[in-house]
Amino acid sequence: MQILHDCMDAGGRAMQDDKLLLRLLHLVHPVLQQLPRSKYLPKRLEE
Repeated sequence: MQILHDCMDAGGRAMQDDKLLLRLLHLVHPVLQQLPRSKYLPKRLEE
């Protein structure tokens, strides 16, 4: 049972990391859009 609990714990942490990543992407995205179009930017962010 302990293993299952540890997995759930890790899953919860991963979800929180995802939310943090999304928030970070939200902050960075406008800045990336202001940069001159470069071949280094992923196509997704250029749309």
